[in-house]
Amino acid sequence: MDTGSCKLGTKLIVIMGLILRYAAGEDDYQRVVKTCNYDSDCVANAYCKEQSYCQCKKDFIIYAADANSFSCLEVIGGKCKVHNNCYLASGMPAYCDKSECTCPNSHHPNQNGTDCIKTVYLDGPCQTDQECVTENSRCGDVCRCRVNYIQSRKEDGCLKAADKIGDPCSENEQCTMFLGKTTCSVEGHCSCLPGYHHIPPNSKCFPDIGLGGMCEDNAECAVPSAVCSAGICSCGSGLIPDDDNTMCTGDNGKRTAEHGLIVVLLSLALPRLFEYLKSST
Repeated sequence: MDTGSCKLGTKLIVIMGLILRYAAGEDDYQRVVKTCNYDSDCVANAYCKEQSYCQCKKDFIIYAADANSFSCLEVIGGKCKVHNNCYLASGMPAYCDKSECTCPNSHHPNQNGTDCIKTVYLDGPCQTDQECVTENSRCGDVCRCRVNYIQSRKEDGCLKAADKIGDPCSENEQCTMFLGKTTCSVEGHCSCLPGYHHIPPNSKCFPDIGLGGMCEDNAECAVPSAVCSAGICSCGSGLIPDDDNTMCTGDNGKRTAEHGLIVVLLSLALPRLFEYLKSST
């Protein structure tokens, strides 16, 4: 192999090594391969770290033109004058737009601005979570909402599913995902559907079952002091239904005693009332 080929091979190895190190996400991607004692020993936009080696300043990235020529260029979001001031680790072109390094169309910067990645919306094919730009979405062959989130009706956002009655909402599906017989009220909170009720702290809506109705749980009985006994909503111990069968009232013995007392009082008062009326005519 001739000398020229060896030099070219060495340059390619160095450049590819930097790119691969970049892709691996190592912390020293800003390190410039040059020893130093002072900042003045380094290229523009770099400083001498620990009087040992040059390192690009924050928001700058190392660019290797060849094995012996390095420079520090702006990352996405950094200031620029021309396109060549901007550089990406992947080699994808970046653009200087209004004096700021910017990704090409249909791409957005990664978390540290060192590269541009494809922009993918909900239901679009993807390879990594970072490609999914909709808040609270992730990649699973396509971009979709994360666990405990639902896709909005307009399919342009991920909405938090409600965990309990009263949680905020904007669409019914946020409530029904975990809470069942619920709806998103006009006030923007999850509430029970008509014909159902909620007993705190339970995060569940129970059907409104009146006295005499079939039930499976005490919470289903919508009448105060009623219990589910033998599969039927009935008044609790010592209580009886009122005349309309819509309320539970005091026990029957107490009512009988009260009724007897009223009869006695009337029997004593009525004769005197009749005498008074007779004498006054």
